[in-house]
Amino acid sequence: MADFGNLAADGLTHATDAEYMVRGNRGVWIHLSGDDGGGTFKIQFKGKDDVWKDYALATWTAVVDTVLDIPHKTLIRGDLSGATGPDLDWQFTSTDR
Repeated sequence: MADFGNLAADGLTHATDAEYMVRGNRGVWIHLSGDDGGGTFKIQFKGKDDVWKDYALATWTAVVDTVLDIPHKTLIRGDLSGATGPDLDWQFTSTDR
């Protein structure tokens, strides 16, 4: 299952009350393309305390294609900050690689 969109300003990939659930047994493929506007994109996960936390080693300042080993049913979102005029396409896809 995949989720995708575009960020044309600093902000989150999902609204405050929405997020992407990792459904694969082996993590999630993160794809970023386009112009990041010189900003920083990071992955966050929702902890058991319902607080969003930064995912270790999942911060980029350039477009990327990578797979992160994130546990099944973890809720994630992306956060773009410090960008000027971005046109950043993003996609999350669960994987069983």
